[in-house]
Parts: sequence; structure tokens; C-alpha cells
Amino acid sequence: MSENVVNRPVAVLTDRFQKTVETAPFAMAYVASGIILVILFSAAGAYDTDEISFGHRLAMWSTIIALMIAQTVGAFRTLPGENWVRVLSTLGAVTIATALEIHALKFTPLVPHAPDPIIPFIAFVAPAVLPLSLGVIAAEVLREQKSQKVALADSKSGTRIGSLSGLRPETEVAHFSAWPHAPISSVKSADHYLEVTIESGETLFVRGRMKDAIRRLAEADGMQVHRSWWVAREAVAEIKARGRDKFLILRDGREIPVGRSRIAPLKDAGWI
Repeated sequence: MSENVVNRPVAVLTDRFQKTVETAPFAMAYVASGIILVILFSAAGAYDTDEISFGHRLAMWSTIIALMIAQTVGAFRTLPGENWVRVLSTLGAVTIATALEIHALKFTPLVPHAPDPIIPFIAFVAPAVLPLSLGVIAAEVLREQKSQKVALADSKSGTRIGSLSGLRPETEVAHFSAWPHAPISSVKSADHYLEVTIESGETLFVRGRMKDAIRRLAEADGMQVHRSWWVAREAVAEIKARGRDKFLILRDGREIPVGRSRIAPLKDAGWI
């Protein structure tokens, strides 16, 4: 059983259910769009595929379009940088990956064409890949904006969002803040962004993942205590145990779960 479910079964399952509800419309849109494109490409015999059977065309285009959509979603969600950097990086990565995959599939019965020189082939597939990837990226941007609005709503019922740059909270969440220069008490990973809480109790939203936070805070006096949490040693008031599970009680009253796999490193560091 994962440490997430062991440590916070209700919170984790509720969070997963909420994310599922939030992302379901986008997943359904991807599936529906993919099905429409598969039918259109198959019916039209696109790219000189009219010599093979309709069933064969369905199988071929289903594979190719599914790869394109999945790779666009995966790349845009994982590649670092500002939005425009992520867009350009995703388009380039997906175009090259799709060309290489179709090139490889030409050595199988699925794609009944002889392999082409790879560089010209990348240019050949780009006009078909780029519009589809741009559409998926646009949907991903909408999904992220929706997630940011949820984060703002959650923050209004909990920890106050501070503004180190003088921007209104709504503006700061919408565009994300830079990493604060003030001492950091905790960092929580939430999908594609980080909730960074500073000593004053203010919380800023920073684009990134936990691995980015760990790298940035390598010299700070703190540790990753859970797969979703980094905590500064100074922020910890006490440590509590409930059965086999342990929790950090922070000075601001928040209760942070300690992952089972993190207990030994915390003991070695003298936290427990």
C-alpha cells in the first residue's frame, strides 16, 4: 500500500477524486477528437492509405493519433519553463517523436509504406502534427487555468495568499509568482505547481514540481518529509505518532504527514 494512502487516506482519495472530476471533461474531449480524426483520416484514405482496407486504416490511424495526443499531453505537463517555452518545446518534441515512431512502424505491417529518409520525413509529418498538438496544448492551458482557479478558491478558505511583488492575489495566482527571497517554511506539491509558504505565513504559487523545489532548496535546513511535502526544520513545533504513522506539527498549526520511506532519513538527521 502506498505511503499516501496509509498516511492520509481520506485527504488523498478526496484529492484524487477532485482531480479526476476536474480533468474528466478534457480527457473525454481528447478521446472524442481522436475518434473524429481517426474516422476522417480513415474514410479519406489520407496520405495514400486508400489501397489498404478500412479496418486496417482504422487501426493505423488510431495508433498514430493516440500517440500524438498522449505525447503532447505528457510533454506539455512535464517540460519545464514558461508557457511559451513549453509550447515550443512540446511542438518540437512531439513532431520529432511522431516522425520517428511512424518511421519505425513502417517496418511493421501496421504502416504499409517503405521507410523514408528521416529528416525530410519529419518535415513531411509536421503539417499534420502541429495543428493537432496545438489544439491539445490549448486544452491543457485551459485545464491549468481551471486548476489555478481551484487553488485560489482553496486558498481563500485556508492560508492567505501573500504578495511579495505588490500584485493582487488573483493576479499573482493567475500568472504565478517567482520564488520568494524570504525564508521558506514549507513547500507542497500540487499537480503542476508548488504551494510555497514563507515564515510570515503567506503562501505563493510557483510553477514547478517537487524535484524542482528539492533542487532549489538543497542548501536550506530542511527535508522532504513526504512525496508531496518539503519542510524547514525551524518550522517544526513537534512530532506526533498515531499508530505506525507520524506527523509533523508546524508552528503555524498545520499537520504534515511523514512518509513511511522518509522516517529513516529523518531519524538520521536527528528530526525524530
